[in-house]
Amino acid sequence: MVLYSNLVNTKAKQKDDLTLEVIFPNGLTAFGKSLLERPENIREISNLVFKECGKEMRIKYINESEYQPQEQKNDIEDMVKGLDIPINIIE
Repeated sequence: MVLYSNLVNTKAKQKDDLTLEVIFPNGLTAFGKSLLERPENIREISNLVFKECGKEMRIKYINESEYQPQEQKNDIEDMVKGLDIPINIIE
């Protein structure tokens, strides 16, 4: 119940292969942070993330004002630009 009340209205975004960011739209209070960082709560959240993602991930808590979304890369276009030859990509 403690975890639910602190994580309600949050969003989880995968930052990279090993990091999951939990975003707090109304900000994370010092009291909420202290509850979420208790060893038993970290273990419980980590277990739930492992069940969902199939791998262990580092969990990072951030305020929405601090959140910076990752730019999506188009690997094919990056590869073509690096070749320096004309290639026509048909989707």
